[in-house]
Amino acid sequence: MDYMGKLARYPALASWYMTEARKFRDGAPSPQLFVVKICESLCLSAKSAAIAFADCFDEMMSGSNPLDDYLDAEAVINKCDITLLDLISRFGEDAVRAGDVERFLKVVINAADRTGIVGLRFIAAWLCLNTGDLMRCINECEKVDEPFASIYTILGQALLEQHKPEQAIEALTVAVKLSSTELLAWFQLAKAYYSLSNFREAYKCLYECNKLAPNNIEIALFQAIVANEFYDRDIHVDAFRSLRPHLKRNSGDAEVVFNTLQLAVKTGDKAWLEGCLADIDFRQLKNDNRFPKLVSPFLRTLYDNNWMALSAKFLTNMTNCA
Repeated sequence: MDYMGKLARYPALASWYMTEARKFRDGAPSPQLFVVKICESLCLSAKSAAIAFADCFDEMMSGSNPLDDYLDAEAVINKCDITLLDLISRFGEDAVRAGDVERFLKVVINAADRTGIVGLRFIAAWLCLNTGDLMRCINECEKVDEPFASIYTILGQALLEQHKPEQAIEALTVAVKLSSTELLAWFQLAKAYYSLSNFREAYKCLYECNKLAPNNIEIALFQAIVANEFYDRDIHVDAFRSLRPHLKRNSGDAEVVFNTLQLAVKTGDKAWLEGCLADIDFRQLKNDNRFPKLVSPFLRTLYDNNWMALSAKFLTNMTNCA
């Protein structure tokens, strides 16, 4: 099935295409013919697939009943264990990777305008965000009057990238109130608070993130970065316990290593620091270009805590790996 390209990833849809396509391929425009063309688009290279899909989607949206046609096509695809919005998103990702988004974006915006489907509006906003068109992203989000957490999340992200953290906090707070499991909203909210040096609120947001994704290194690392701004041992211990399991798998990553070490020192537990030192790949660590910037604050922390023996051990390990 190599000739089927990405269509082979969707066995139920591929099966529908193999058995049903001939019934609609030469007929009048219809939702079923649209699904046939989606299948054929999936068989193409990424850039060609995005263009082909945009063309057939635009054709369907130019009909007299775009919402009904969309829903009928969606019903066909839903029976094939995938959603139409999911497929549109994946074609959109192809368009972003190919660097040829504008045509695709215009078609999706037109479809959102003609059908009122919020999911299409979200895809349009996502495309704008991922191509750096922040103002257009915000405009698309502001066209939605209904309370959808994902729309407020992407709005908050765009505002944050525009260096408007206060406005981002307003949007992201709505997002997490609408859906307390909106992980990206919590994470972006933490970034917004952090940018305003409101470390306690940032940490609260990351605590919520950690409950939703307890083994995520990006969350654990950001927790550590925020926690290192505090003079609060309980927070240092909490953040250390989140990041410590990631140290061995990232033993040469300077940011992971030094944030873990800093937290270990701030907890006051020398045994924790010694355990961390044993897990570090010092040779790889020295080759990380962030090493010179991060090693000095760590050595200063050891000195300030009068942990001279552990400072000497760290420096000896660094020397011996040469």
